[in-house]
Amino acid sequence: MALSQPGLLPDSVIDGSNRPSATSMPDTAVDANTDRSIFAARSRRQLGLFLAGAGFCILSGLVTRRALFRRYKATIPPFYQPNSQPRHVNGPAEAAQALGLASLNVFSWAIMGVGGTLWALDISSMDELRRKVRGGLGVDTTGKSEQEGEEEMEEWLAAVLSRKDEKEDKKAAAKVQHSENAGAGASR
Repeated sequence: MALSQPGLLPDSVIDGSNRPSATSMPDTAVDANTDRSIFAARSRRQLGLFLAGAGFCILSGLVTRRALFRRYKATIPPFYQPNSQPRHVNGPAEAAQALGLASLNVFSWAIMGVGGTLWALDISSMDELRRKVRGGLGVDTTGKSEQEGEEEMEEWLAAVLSRKDEKEDKKAAAKVQHSENAGAGASR
């Protein structure tokens, strides 16, 4: 063949010295927890909530558009009919429909926003969310369990409440002493 003739291909291609070594090749057996590509199963699962929200946004937009078109169409009088007769309006029914459509639109946008935020922040479970929030606040850096954290919070709250009770007792004692002093001064 013509390709095997000397001089047609560089020597590095013929002897294979430009082939990547085993150490320079990336490991294809990557753990599922460390694989952060967009096409990983974890990312697709996270992206599912965003896409579901986007689908709900599209559907709620179509439902809203249909309802608005139906309302507009009801305002147009039939052919050869006078337009001086006002259309009968059922206010409570229209208000309820408007509230329902607005709620549907808001919830669909909220689902899409939460899904996109969770995907962007790489959070796929409540445990991961809890870990990220506590790590960001610097709360869970000691490795304490949730039960130990609750016990520590109870101790702190008990200390604060006992200090408050002491202050109230001091105020009450001072008030009693002040009233006794005022009563003794009046009897002289």
